[in-house]
Amino acid sequence: MKSTTTLNTTLLRGEAAAGLLQHPEFQADWLRLAAGSPGFTVLQKPAFAATWCGIYQDEYEPVLATARSEGGELAALMCLAWNEKRQFLTHAGHRDAEYCGWLALPGCEGEFLQQTFVLVKKQFPIKKWEWSWLAPGLAQHIFQDIRGKGFRTLSELRPAPIWELSKAERLQKLRKNNYLKRKINRYKELGDFRLEIITDRQKTFDMLGLAALQCDFRHEAIHHIRPFANDPRKIEFCTALQNDPGSVHVSALRLDDHLLAFHLGVSDGKRVCFGVNSYDPSESRNSLISLLLIELADVLSQQGFEVFDLTPGTDAYKGRFENSQQLLARPTVYFSPFSFFAGKVKNTSIGFAKRLLPIFKTDVPAIIAWKNNLLGLPRKLKGLHLADLLSFVFLKKNFCIYAVQSSQSQQYAHRESRSYEHLLKYSGSHPFLTRRELLKDALGKFAKGERLCAGAANGQLDWSAWLKTQQGPLELGVFSIETGLEENTRMLYDFYCRKGQVFADCFGQALKQAVGEQDTPLFVCLDKNHGISSEAWSGWGLRPVKKFTCLRLLYFFRRCRREDLAS
Repeated sequence: MKSTTTLNTTLLRGEAAAGLLQHPEFQADWLRLAAGSPGFTVLQKPAFAATWCGIYQDEYEPVLATARSEGGELAALMCLAWNEKRQFLTHAGHRDAEYCGWLALPGCEGEFLQQTFVLVKKQFPIKKWEWSWLAPGLAQHIFQDIRGKGFRTLSELRPAPIWELSKAERLQKLRKNNYLKRKINRYKELGDFRLEIITDRQKTFDMLGLAALQCDFRHEAIHHIRPFANDPRKIEFCTALQNDPGSVHVSALRLDDHLLAFHLGVSDGKRVCFGVNSYDPSESRNSLISLLLIELADVLSQQGFEVFDLTPGTDAYKGRFENSQQLLARPTVYFSPFSFFAGKVKNTSIGFAKRLLPIFKTDVPAIIAWKNNLLGLPRKLKGLHLADLLSFVFLKKNFCIYAVQSSQSQQYAHRESRSYEHLLKYSGSHPFLTRRELLKDALGKFAKGERLCAGAANGQLDWSAWLKTQQGPLELGVFSIETGLEENTRMLYDFYCRKGQVFADCFGQALKQAVGEQDTPLFVCLDKNHGISSEAWSGWGLRPVKKFTCLRLLYFFRRCRREDLAS
């Protein structure tokens, strides 16, 4: 694309860039440029880009590319950041920005990008520069038209979901969905179920403290990352965005004072991006993100927003809400012939695989999980003792189920809320029980309606156990046993007690949390190697009712024998 003017592009770094980013006169020019630039520009405005650079300046060196016309007018701008330790160049915002891009007056984009790429090649020791998704409305084809000595570009194109709020049919259909209606009605019966719009910075800061735990719990379990724990500045940055009220939309789904789900997304008055979000993991079975999206879309529509941008990603649930799509581009700039050739081969291979794998109905996530498990197996095996290694060949376990007397249930009646937070404090060293594995297992149990009982002290998880309504087999590690108990009885099982803690103390606290006001019978399933005397069991009001002997030989033979004990 040819420009209609001749530009003078400069690239500032470090203190020079940081000083200019905060200069009032420059920011005024910056805002005028944003007003005249096409596309979704909020992520390139000072309220976002300059704020992020200021907060992350200890980790990222600010880099500012600007172009002025012959008359001195600011005609184009791109705010970048350089991580010296990782030798990594990114746009301001990095993972905190849903999209990347530039600001430029119409007709200036091509020349500005071409000159910027030349300057980047001269100043940074990188062979390729990978961008995230371009902001909607930017000229995606511009990368096909750019030609320059010393660099080449490739772009990945992908449709991404959006929810056009002016089309009311989607929201009406979701409101009539019986499954979701039951979830909403259940919460309304329990208390004050509402979506709260948050405009107060202090309230946002306070709420982010809990939302961060919820977010880290889910992301570590699914993606093996902790967005907030690994980024101590993230809460400060998210809160600072509210210094410019129109650039961010914050909301919380609540039941009375309990935070069910949270959302913070950038906004330009017409479009809101689905951004930072979290939900109470212990309520996983109740589709809280779906309920949040429904309530939020309703409010956004009333507030005059036109588009709820669901953003690119592989989350399948977004398909239930989209009623349109936008084509997005993710470019990569290559500064060496070899890296360009390697990138082209990679893109071609990925495109071929995407067309081929569906034909054979290949489960790609399962293959990736198998690959990661196999690659990590040698490291895990090194941390095992001989007895642990032998258990992979032959394993014998003895379990016993105890009935809890109803009088004890009433005596111990107690419940702790938000116990899922304790799991984030797990610090065990067993190679096959990492914190991520613990959280993944917890998400699965929460989705089945099971309740966590847990306790922590001094920043460490001391103990945990699970309470479930008995239906079908009871899963105990590698064994699955038929309990022979009546359906809908309650079972306390899957105990963990931190090394150095007395199991009897851990069990006593778990029992206090497990029992409650329900009249349904309560049972406890324990490994018989707990080392607690029969006198202690009788003191807790427990009576053994069933015993199981379970054997496993390699992974090919498993058997559990049940013995009913006399009353």
